[in-house]
Amino acid sequence: MAPRPAFCSAPLGQGSEMTMREIARLDTDGMPGNTGMRRRDFLRGAGGGAVAAATGLLAPRQATAGTGDSSSSGLDRSLLATYPQVTRRTQEWRWGRVRKLMEANNLQVLLVIPGGPFDDPSSYMTNAGKGIVFFPLAGDPVVFVPMNSGAMAVDPLMKNEAAGIESWIRDWRFNQGSPDEIVSLLQERNLASARIGTVGVEKTGHMARRTGNWRPGGLGNFIRAKLPGTTLVELWDPFMALWLVKNDEELAMFRKAGAAMEVAAELYSEACRPGNTLADVMIATTSELIRHGVNVAFPTIGCGPNGGARWGGGITWLDYGLPPPVIRRGDLVGSEIFSYVGQLHAQGQVSVSVGKPSPKVRELADIAREAYEISVRAARAGITFRELAEAAAAPHRRTGAWHLTPRIHTLNPLEGVDAITEGMFGPRGFPGVKERFGSVKVPELPMDGGDLVLAENMTIQFENNAAFEDTYVVLGGNLIVTRDGCEALNDISCRLIVMGG
Repeated sequence: MAPRPAFCSAPLGQGSEMTMREIARLDTDGMPGNTGMRRRDFLRGAGGGAVAAATGLLAPRQATAGTGDSSSSGLDRSLLATYPQVTRRTQEWRWGRVRKLMEANNLQVLLVIPGGPFDDPSSYMTNAGKGIVFFPLAGDPVVFVPMNSGAMAVDPLMKNEAAGIESWIRDWRFNQGSPDEIVSLLQERNLASARIGTVGVEKTGHMARRTGNWRPGGLGNFIRAKLPGTTLVELWDPFMALWLVKNDEELAMFRKAGAAMEVAAELYSEACRPGNTLADVMIATTSELIRHGVNVAFPTIGCGPNGGARWGGGITWLDYGLPPPVIRRGDLVGSEIFSYVGQLHAQGQVSVSVGKPSPKVRELADIAREAYEISVRAARAGITFRELAEAAAAPHRRTGAWHLTPRIHTLNPLEGVDAITEGMFGPRGFPGVKERFGSVKVPELPMDGGDLVLAENMTIQFENNAAFEDTYVVLGGNLIVTRDGCEALNDISCRLIVMGG
């Protein structure tokens, strides 16, 4: 394996597996606020489903580049004890860049339509919840919130402001935002013949765009019919290019979210003991993070001899009110975890082998790790998302492995996304799919956003996963694109973890 490039903060070439003993080596110092306690004490005695109370934070741990130490990482875990915020400086920076985009397109106003959970452009403009943003070239914006009663929205808004959480928006219009009300505001502002920019009217985000569950033009057609003198210009693509690039305040929040995923991976691994249940793993993974201001979305998790997350082989026990599955020796426990620090989002993919992994699991872990290392070496400003994704695909195409989730996608927002389920119907694809579904098409979704050019300070997720038949391994970490490469924020989750092997 080639030496690790100087620009990369994640140790490469150290193999595709990490044992709990190696993880314990990370834990040589006492934890702040818990004198004498160490992370390895977490879940001590936790068996039969009893999870011990969460302890405090890991002590800071800095990387030493090129040491070859598998515990080396560029991430300082003490970030979890910090509380970075975006301030008015970020608001002015975002709005100023958007107004320059409007000026370049000779637009008098911009309408920003709410989107999905990972690509909502309205929250970028408000630093708050979803709404239809009416953003003039000059003057204060208006935000319509059609699906929220005034009282339910006003109460938290005003209490937040009283607590010092300043709203970027003064003019909130709750339980409003019909097409007629938007047209009325355009008329009030003397914009009945204006050039109007839109974000999300003629094009929308990946989650809706790729599945075809969205059709363009509804609001745009209404405005054109009511105000025939207007010209609408869709700015989704250039708006995304602005949104994807982060400033220093945003990157501080993203680094904390990445630190949360590193701690989550360790807690998750410790909880994957025979006799514990998947509920124990979920509680252990999330409880520590929440008390440090990290919003943890519901983890997807599954276990069994063939591994899996919710979309990787695990039964959806919570959907049916079933008891949580019990972890047994020989299981492969896989998960995808989602964290938010404010509006900044990070993810973690973790696979734990409870006992010695099978030869197939080892091979899949090697494929996924190779794809991860290729991705880290290839990522840099100036290349296209397609070039990065194609580089990551090489190990899968060479070995015939298929992958269930995208190997690579952008974060904040989810705009560039690698192919999904590529190879599922190949010689080593999921067994019995054709027989189960017959003539019903189960699509392999192609790459989305391949022409996107990576830029410095974009945030990316590598979730390199690989499958043979119905056995599935997923690894992954969060990265920041730099001019000459990338800054990798995670280590533990980027290799198969062997528990008691």
